[in-house]
Amino acid sequence: METDGTVEALPIKEPPENDSVTFESAVKIILQWDSTAVRGVMLFDDGDGNEIDQYLEAVDEIQRSMELMAISESHDDDRRKGKGAIQIAMARLEAEFVNILTLPTNPRYSTSSSSLTDSSWHDEEYSDYNPPSQEAIYHLRSIAERMNSVGHLRNCVQLYIKERKALMEVRFRPLGIEQMSSSGNVGRLETEELEAKIKRWVRAARVCVRVLFANEKQLCEQIFQGFGIAIDDACFMEVVKDAAIQLFHFAE
Repeated sequence: METDGTVEALPIKEPPENDSVTFESAVKIILQWDSTAVRGVMLFDDGDGNEIDQYLEAVDEIQRSMELMAISESHDDDRRKGKGAIQIAMARLEAEFVNILTLPTNPRYSTSSSSLTDSSWHDEEYSDYNPPSQEAIYHLRSIAERMNSVGHLRNCVQLYIKERKALMEVRFRPLGIEQMSSSGNVGRLETEELEAKIKRWVRAARVCVRVLFANEKQLCEQIFQGFGIAIDDACFMEVVKDAAIQLFHFAE
């Protein structure tokens, strides 16, 4: 981790090679993880690496098989079976995606109630900001790839924006920008009070630009880059938009 709070690019590792699965066995794997016994179990939390890889490979195999079946007018029963399995898989992967996104990476900042008006607060504390782990990013990317392959990327993007926007709000609030912006007409403040507010704003802006926004930009790229025209940029802008508006409203 760099001293300014940003993180180095985390390479997305290639999935390990698995024994190939057939269409029938792939459907069976998907249905097994939809049974009542495991309905509330998170595969990416409680399953081991082999089970995760097996599930993702099952999704890939069903999708490949259905593309081949589309060429032929036969296999109607298999197509229905495959379509049902894909719908089940997408519902689970959406839940898994949200679960990974909402796992606390640094509880200290997700529950902090301090602000820049507190003299004990230092912007250097945010240099300890922990982004999602490499494993978490790999899983998020893997899920996004499968959702993209079956035309569900929009759902994935919407889930990402919803969860990350809420987290951005939680991490932005302790900086005290909202209090500074709503404390009255800046032009009527006494010189000393204005200088103090400007100093606090500069510190908050440094945290936003160097840590919160920079890490969010990188995470969007690691998960969504290459899926479409500037999808990663669109995600980033939507996640940070409200915080950026509040931040630069005070500067105006």
